[in-house]
Amino acid sequence: MCENDGTKALLEAQDRVLGKIRRDMSWYKSRSERNRVVHYILSTVVIICGVLAPMTVISASSGIGSANPNTALFGLAAEDKANISAVLTVIAGLAEAFRRRFRFERKWHSFYMASLNLRLLKDAYKVEKGKYTPCSPERRFLLEKLVSQHQAILRNETRTFFQAEFKIINPQGNSNAPPD
Repeated sequence: MCENDGTKALLEAQDRVLGKIRRDMSWYKSRSERNRVVHYILSTVVIICGVLAPMTVISASSGIGSANPNTALFGLAAEDKANISAVLTVIAGLAEAFRRRFRFERKWHSFYMASLNLRLLKDAYKVEKGKYTPCSPERRFLLEKLVSQHQAILRNETRTFFQAEFKIINPQGNSNAPPD
């Protein structure tokens, strides 16, 4: 039979590790969703402004509706359309700059995959742990393996993030690369 204190300590350690994995899964899932929403909002803004800006330029330069304000595109005077076109162009440019700089789409995918990998790790552990008694050496090894794989997933996500950040700062990929 196994010692009661050792089993209790193992079960407490298991609960702490599984709790940490659940918190990490939740964090990655929420960040994934946030980045997905921001990516779609910025992409939609770029598309809408990208369509409306040229329409206002064309209608302002061609004089459509200049004789009759009621037939003017959007019901606006030519000089107002030119100003609106400039504002729409600036908004589209800024939205695209934010989208590219902060790479919401890449973060969305990366965070989603980290959350998924953590869930798969947790589920696999729960299946495997049922094969062994709580105080068996195999169960202890399985918990150690869980901790190691959890840390590997987090290290990989962190490495991927900083490698992508570094490529933006140093596109040549030489000299000052962060160590693995």
